[in-house]
Amino acid sequence: MGPQRASRLNQYNGGSETERAVVAALRWLKAHQEANGAWRCGGSTAAGTALATLAFLGHGETPDSMEFGETVSRALEYLSLHVGADGFVSDASQDYIGGDSQGLMALALSEGYMITQSPLLRDPLERALNTIVRAQSAAKANAQQVGGWRYRPSSDDSDVSVTGWMIMALTSARLAGLHVPQEVCDKPRSFSGTCMM
Repeated sequence: MGPQRASRLNQYNGGSETERAVVAALRWLKAHQEANGAWRCGGSTAAGTALATLAFLGHGETPDSMEFGETVSRALEYLSLHVGADGFVSDASQDYIGGDSQGLMALALSEGYMITQSPLLRDPLERALNTIVRAQSAAKANAQQVGGWRYRPSSDDSDVSVTGWMIMALTSARLAGLHVPQEVCDKPRSFSGTCMM
């Protein structure tokens, strides 16, 4: 936000044209948000809503923003209400972490919590993170798969895209001040060859 945002735009060759395009895209998203705060996207409304929310948060929009504040508030409320008591995304089930939706939801909630420090986001975020941590400990078929995640929390293999979203969610949660055990951060190294945390 502010001067740092202007500096990044300049650093990566952004300018008034790119800014107009981003704002136009955000306005389109705002116009297509459902009354309950969601965006429908493929098989997972929760994942679609998380991605759209990340677009607003990435632009520096908050619940207090003049043009997009209400949109962001409704989206964060939707996300917070769609993490079950068991920590799973509501449109997934206990034996399926919804492809990338678990990591996407946790990432969007984490980024929202980082900006707002709202206790309404913290509880569902912690539940979602605990589910991610538990899923990482599933027994794997071989050592190269250890530390990663797959679509099902009990999967004996790992997937790069699912693991990437989980690592991003856990990294964001740490930056937001939540406790993520160091061993959870270290484990993906054996699967991905690197740990971004």
